Amino acid sequence: MEARVRAPGMTTTNIFRLQPGIGTARLSVDGGSKTWRDWGVLSLAIGTPLALGGGALYGFGHYQDSEGMKTAGIAALAVGGLAVVASLPMLISGSTSVRDFNGKLIARSRRSHFGAWQF
Repeated sequence: MEARVRAPGMTTTNIFRLQPGIGTARLSVDGGSKTWRDWGVLSLAIGTPLALGGGALYGFGHYQDSEGMKTAGIAALAVGGLAVVASLPMLISGSTSVRDFNGKLIARSRRSHFGAWQF
């Protein structure tokens, strides 16, 4: 039997299989916030290219000996790096996982609206 865990405001898991048998299946669900997860993905998606662009701008400013470009590059690199670092706790706390009775991970979050895999 295939199953998926979902709830309002919680990040949905991928599809997982339950083995047929007699009795009740015991599962442990650690639900993550969908909103927090989406903010983490957005922060990562904006911060990564901003940090890379800032690094490139700093390098080009260094090559051209332009203080303005170097300063702008450092600022963009700092803001982008901060956004990437801030996204990590959001992504982790926004992740949903399902474990069986023995504690074995059987499902985790599926793809978000932005297309990135969850941790």
